[in-house]
Amino acid sequence: MVYAIAKILAGIIFRLKFRIEVTGREHIPKSGGIILCANHAHAIDPILVGLAVKRKLQFIAKKELFENKALAALIGALGAFPVDRETTDIIAYKTAIKLLQNGEALLLFSQGTRRKTIDISNNKSGAAFFGIKARAPIIPVGITATYKTFSTVRIHIGKPINLDKYSGAKLKTELLNEVTEETMRQIIRLTGEK
Repeated sequence: MVYAIAKILAGIIFRLKFRIEVTGREHIPKSGGIILCANHAHAIDPILVGLAVKRKLQFIAKKELFENKALAALIGALGAFPVDRETTDIIAYKTAIKLLQNGEALLLFSQGTRRKTIDISNNKSGAAFFGIKARAPIIPVGITATYKTFSTVRIHIGKPINLDKYSGAKLKTELLNEVTEETMRQIIRLTGEK
C-alpha cells in the first residue's frame, strides 16, 4: 500500500520535473524472480527505474540510510533492505536470494555506488551471484539523463540475460566476472556510451 501511494506521488512529481521516456518494458516478465541491473549516476535512479516498470521493486540500500528511524521505516516500506558495503554481508545476500526465489523483482546497480561514466571493469558481481544462485535472469537497464529540470530521462530496458547454463556451476571469480562484464556491455549498449 505504501509502495503504491509513493509511486503515484513520485510519478506526479518526477513527470513534472522530467520528460521520462521508457523503451523495452515488454522484456520484463509479469511474474517470477528477476534482477534489474542498471547504471547509476544519480541518487534518484532507483525512483526513476521504479517509475519505469510496473512491478514492485526490492532494492539494496547502504546501511547508513537505516540509521535514521523515520527514513528506515519509509525506505523499508518501499522495498529497501540494508547492506554493509564494508564487509561481505551474508544477511543481505540471503535476503536477496530469498526474495528472488519468492518471485520478487530486485533492482541492483553493478557499479555499487554513483558514477558519472560506466566502466566495464571494477564492478560489483552481486547481480551475477544472485542470478546464478536464485536462477533468476538479469535484465540490463540503461539510464541516459542530464538530470536537469525539464530535461528528458531515457530508460532503456534490455532483453533478459538467461543464466540457466550456469545452473549448478561453482561460483568462481572468473565466472562471476564473465557474467558481470556481459551485463555491463549490455548496459553500455543501452545507454549508447562507448
